[in-house]
Amino acid sequence: MHPLYRHATTLVGQPIYVHSNGRVHYGVLHSVTSEGVYLRPMNRTGTASATKDDRLNVQQLALTETENMDIEQVFWPLFFLPWLAIGALGAWAWW
Repeated sequence: MHPLYRHATTLVGQPIYVHSNGRVHYGVLHSVTSEGVYLRPMNRTGTASATKDDRLNVQQLALTETENMDIEQVFWPLFFLPWLAIGALGAWAWW
C-alpha cells in the first residue's frame, strides 16, 4: 500500500492535480484504490471549481460582442445525398 493512500482517501470529491510521468493531470478525485487513483477530467479554462473557503464565488462566462455575430442556417442533409447515391449504386459494381 502506498504511504499516501490514507491521505488520498480524504481528498475524494475534491479538485486535485496529479503529476505522473512528467505530465500534470487536473481533475476531481473520483476514487482511490490500492492500484491507483481515478480522476474525472476537469478542463481548467472552462470549469468553475468551489473550494471550502469560497463556495459561492462562481463566475459565469459571458459572450462578448454579441451584436457582431454573423449567424446563418446550414442544411447539412443535402451534402450527404450524393454520397448516399454513390454508396447505394456502388454495391452493384461489386456484383
